[in-house]
Amino acid sequence: MPQLSTMHIVHPLLPWTIRIRASSPASITVYDVFSQLHAKLARSISHAEFWNDLLDSGDRERLATACDLRCRGEVAEIIKGVKRVDFLGPEVVMVGLVRLKEGIWQLKTRTI
Repeated sequence: MPQLSTMHIVHPLLPWTIRIRASSPASITVYDVFSQLHAKLARSISHAEFWNDLLDSGDRERLATACDLRCRGEVAEIIKGVKRVDFLGPEVVMVGLVRLKEGIWQLKTRTI
């Protein structure tokens, strides 16, 4: 199996691709995948991402609901606003990764 220096992770509920890069010249490690996936999904979304033309009022309401559930009333989290992980809604349990084609993997998730 060839060594990977970069992989792209997609999910049907995420409007972007997550790029994972190898932290060493050898290849991408399990640590690279989990730490970078966590870091990228933990980012707050921008005003432009929330108000883009692809999202309708129902989508924005689902994002706000997911954010409220994730924050559990913690003011410090509420202040940070909607995060990328909120696009997954209740599907926040990772089931695995499925290879779609060279360098592109689909993140499989399920509800809690």
